[in-house]
Amino acid sequence: MSDASSKIGSIAQVRANREFYVAERNKAYSDWSESLHREMLQNAVDSGARTIKISITSEAGRGVLGRPAELKNVTRVVYEDDGRGMTADVLENVYFSMHGTTKRDGDSVGGFGRARLMTTFSQPRFFIRTGDRWAQGVGSEYALRTVDEALAELRVWKLAAEQRYVDARQAGDSYEADRHRAEVEALEADIASMTEQPKVLKGCRVELDLDVSDNETPSRRPTVERMLDTLKSYLTKSSLKAKVEINGEAFVPGKVAVKPPIKILASIYDDEIPTAWRNNPKIEIMEGASGRHDIAFGEIRLVDPSKEHGLPKGSILVRSSGALMFETTSGSASHTLILELDPSMARDVMTSNRDGLRDSFRTALEEFSQRMATDTDEALRGKPRSEFSVLAGGKGHMMTIPPVRTGMPADADWSAPVTAGFATARAKKLSIEAADQTNGKRFSDWMWDDFLKDGFESVPPTAFLSLIKDVQTRGEAKGTFLDGYHAKSEVDAFVQTAQRYGERKALTSASRYLFGFITSNLKLRMAIADEEESVRNREKLADLNDFPIWKENCDPDTERLGEAEAKKMRRDFAKATRKMDPRNWELENGKGLQARKLLAVWQVAVQQIVEIAREQVPTLPAFPYSVGWIMSQPTWSYNSLSGNDAWTNKAAAFYRPDPSGDMRYFLLNPLDNNFQLAFNPAKPDDRHEIIALAAHEVAHIFAPADHNQNFANALTSLMVGLTPKRVRELNKEIDETLRAIDRMYGRGRTRVVALDNEKGLRPASRFLDSLTAPGAETISHDSAGFTVDCDRLSEVEGEFVDDPMLTPAI
Repeated sequence: MSDASSKIGSIAQVRANREFYVAERNKAYSDWSESLHREMLQNAVDSGARTIKISITSEAGRGVLGRPAELKNVTRVVYEDDGRGMTADVLENVYFSMHGTTKRDGDSVGGFGRARLMTTFSQPRFFIRTGDRWAQGVGSEYALRTVDEALAELRVWKLAAEQRYVDARQAGDSYEADRHRAEVEALEADIASMTEQPKVLKGCRVELDLDVSDNETPSRRPTVERMLDTLKSYLTKSSLKAKVEINGEAFVPGKVAVKPPIKILASIYDDEIPTAWRNNPKIEIMEGASGRHDIAFGEIRLVDPSKEHGLPKGSILVRSSGALMFETTSGSASHTLILELDPSMARDVMTSNRDGLRDSFRTALEEFSQRMATDTDEALRGKPRSEFSVLAGGKGHMMTIPPVRTGMPADADWSAPVTAGFATARAKKLSIEAADQTNGKRFSDWMWDDFLKDGFESVPPTAFLSLIKDVQTRGEAKGTFLDGYHAKSEVDAFVQTAQRYGERKALTSASRYLFGFITSNLKLRMAIADEEESVRNREKLADLNDFPIWKENCDPDTERLGEAEAKKMRRDFAKATRKMDPRNWELENGKGLQARKLLAVWQVAVQQIVEIAREQVPTLPAFPYSVGWIMSQPTWSYNSLSGNDAWTNKAAAFYRPDPSGDMRYFLLNPLDNNFQLAFNPAKPDDRHEIIALAAHEVAHIFAPADHNQNFANALTSLMVGLTPKRVRELNKEIDETLRAIDRMYGRGRTRVVALDNEKGLRPASRFLDSLTAPGAETISHDSAGFTVDCDRLSEVEGEFVDDPMLTPAI
């Protein structure tokens, strides 16, 4: 009874010997001896060390915690730095606590989690001296002492070692006697060293004994030679600001020439963004598509291949604060790249072992590697700037059940007013954001270049610069919304700075609250303008379904085209995309007629192919979808058909914004490389191509991201479903739809107008000049000008479409 009662209230803890940590270390790290240097150097860098001294030598094994030595020889690795070191609290409650870490925020990367399995607990002996603390241990066992306590402990251990020496001598075991005598001498040296050193040591000294047989692969055992080789290799791939000494000699890495950096972006959801990132003005969080955000988590630099650098080719060296974290393939066998992670984000974007990236960040790097493999130049230009939006049409999105037709009834009332409330998605978003004027971010000088290019939080730079120009002209804030800011002195200082030093200095000198006030008010004004614009567009969009527009790769290849040609391409692209926007189509004067017809052909084709998919796979779940445009600048890339590099562009695209959601978008590129209409709705060959593109994109329902076997099977099945009878029905529906559009654009009579103010004959004029009977029968003339009988014209227009001079205007 007494034995049982003595255990009441006692609690045991799980114990783990060194073998456990060795097994866990080997599972976590493919090559722990190489990763050890990374962990030790990163901890020194995080502590702010300016000098790091490293020694790697072969030594006799030491005893630990007063016990005799178990190993005859070890590789001793010593890291000593002049950084901040560790306090007693950090050692007790963090370093020797399995889940503790001091590195939650800030620019530090290292963590004391799994790293300790490798650097400390898995080794035959570890020793730490930092601040006023001293520690020694093996596995889960350790002694943590003050300097005075440590000296007393060492003297006790020395007495025990002396006794073991005497016992061995008396037993006639000279080998054991020599071992114990060496341990006595080592303890005497420890005591002398600690007595001579100050009680509070700056920085940190970590001493590790490595078992030279501690690896199943002989070539990876931690011998002195291997540990020196891996250390020098690691330092060569890193770029540390601290001075490094190896066995008393300064290590001087070779200089590496790199190209200008590009930012690498990851797309993540709003709830994945840590609060610390939102509060850090240095972290760029940009609006992306479908409720996601694009976050710049690092910069990639190309190592100049024309200069000798000694770095591995075909690799991406992922670093933080200059310290190598891990390597991965670049996708290009001839190039070496360096990805420098944002130090304030590095801990969160890497895995716990720091030998890989997490989720979306890994995907972003993989996509970059894939672009490197297919088009190195394009990949190194960075992520193309793209814009995706969905215009809310009066008919909403389409559904696969029941099938929806686009044939427009002849008696449709196109003048019926739209009574449903309407606002663009962007206007709603801006209105919500503008309501919160307290979540300001300070504008920093380093943001200026990106600000001039992209603006700030969806507000274009011209809005900010116009405001500043206004107050510069006025000489005061009166008459602007700045007059409503609560701190008049701040506003006055902002105006004076703008007048004296210009826009850049004015923005950087503004407090986060004033800059937030400016940003929020500009957003609010944009939201109001958007709402006013949406009201004007309601009638134009009333007869349309929701209309997605994806402007992909908006910037031309300036490096290949040259500045002048790129400027022209940018201007022409902007002009063409405006014409393809249904908000700019006008029933009264015929603007957008050909674009509206092309949209109708694409919509009918997609609807019919989707219906075939439903017939082929009856179990296919119903889903909402819309059709619209994808438009982009052409890119110089490999053409698989010709086998040569050429200017290419996407003909169509399938887009599913949220992989877990139901919404699908089927997008046609209506423009050719010169930003003219790529298709003529009346031309049979063009219709055939549009139908084929529709089948291709609908097949992506079954293989969203790949052209794999599933995609091939789906496309084959859809093409089989496009029987001659089905194609005839499809063309008949297209004809009916086009006639309905003609009726919509003037009840059968459309006036000929100049579609723009460019020099030369307009497409309509060229068409009129080319007309012969029976085409001339479609034209009449009076004092008001020319009019066209669209019903009659639809019967004869096929005779003219093969003439390249008659390419339809947008």
